[in-house]
Amino acid sequence: MTTPATPSTKHPGEADHVTTLLERTASLERQLAACQQRLTDAHAELAHSQAATAGVLDELRGANDRLRVEMVERGRLEDERRLASKLEGIGQLASGIAHEINTPTQYILSNAEMLEDALREWLPSVATLAQSVEDSTADDAARTRAAEMVSELAELGSDLVSAVASILSGTKSIARIVGAMREFSRSDAPEMRPADLNRAVNAALEVVRHEYRQVADIELALGELPPVHCHVGEIQQVLANLIVNAAHAIERREHKTEGCIRIDSTHDKARGRVEISIADNGIGIPAENHDRVFDPFFTTKPVGRGTGQGLAIAHNVVTRHAGALTFETAIGVGTRFLMSLPVRGPKGDAG
Repeated sequence: MTTPATPSTKHPGEADHVTTLLERTASLERQLAACQQRLTDAHAELAHSQAATAGVLDELRGANDRLRVEMVERGRLEDERRLASKLEGIGQLASGIAHEINTPTQYILSNAEMLEDALREWLPSVATLAQSVEDSTADDAARTRAAEMVSELAELGSDLVSAVASILSGTKSIARIVGAMREFSRSDAPEMRPADLNRAVNAALEVVRHEYRQVADIELALGELPPVHCHVGEIQQVLANLIVNAAHAIERREHKTEGCIRIDSTHDKARGRVEISIADNGIGIPAENHDRVFDPFFTTKPVGRGTGQGLAIAHNVVTRHAGALTFETAIGVGTRFLMSLPVRGPKGDAG
């Protein structure tokens, strides 16, 4: 005989607990689905960002390559511009140096010709004089001529001394000019080296003497300087450009008063810098041109007096030396350029 099953019974609290668990499970499933969706969206956004980043990187690489090419091209153009300016400067210097050397050469030539004529005339006469003095039987005419020659010897000696002095002066002038040109035009070593900038000032003055000789006197106030680490050939070119500009500014004045170019050099020990200033009493620079003074190819000079590259290149040279090139000016009063350079050079200044 089978016993009938007894139906199971649940407590009300247990049913509520199951319902709660089911609701929590459903909520967790919804949260998990939402997280999965957010994760999917984030993954898609990340993929999109990676693609965009790759595109930006490609653009940056392309821009970097173009910039590198542009920098190389700009460097090449700058080198060509500097070379063109240097060649122009060499041409102008060659013309001026030829004129400077021509004057002492004429001194030497004319005095050498005078010596040649005097010796040609007097050597035979001296022999005759000596023979007349030794020959006791010489007639009165010969003795009279001998006496005249003796009286003229003092004047001849004075002329000979003067001629020799002129020849020596002309020769020294040529040697000085050639020495300055050799120092001015010598090639710089690849690395910067200590240099005497007072000596560089004097070399630059000698080389461009023809530019200022007729228009200005030079006043020098060169202080004691330490050797400056630099490319001295480039610094000499800067000094030459500034001196020539000063001479041209003086030459363009309406009132032709006495021109003056003053050059000072000082050592600022506290800042570790050497400063060289070149001041003139020329026409000055108009206010509207102040911001353009160092621009390439900018010039207010007449045609044939410059290409407007001198100050631009000078500014670049000084900047490469970690220096500064500044100016102060007043119309009708003059202009003063100041070049400041670190004694230890760019690397020492940076450190």
